Amino acid sequence: MREHANGPDHTQLNKPTGVAVADHATARQTERRMLIMNDNEKAAIDEIANALQVINLLSTRLRQDLGESAQQAVDLEGATARAVRAMKRLRPDGKKNR
Repeated sequence: MREHANGPDHTQLNKPTGVAVADHATARQTERRMLIMNDNEKAAIDEIANALQVINLLSTRLRQDLGESAQQAVDLEGATARAVRAMKRLRPDGKKNR
């Protein structure tokens, strides 16, 4: 390895780091692929992207609604249990708990 201009203690990357770096050649290949892509493919990609945005919005709303519904079911269960306990307190003394 040749000595660096900043001195012998200056380190240079001489081993793979595991970090992917896009170079100009990769960018040019992507540009070429985009140029080759026909209008139908571009329209399909736009349509898919728009549909995915709608799916994301609807799934978020559904999750929120289901969360509210689950909480309402818990609240309903609690109210029912309280009503049953109140009814049992009103029962004449001669009746057994069932």
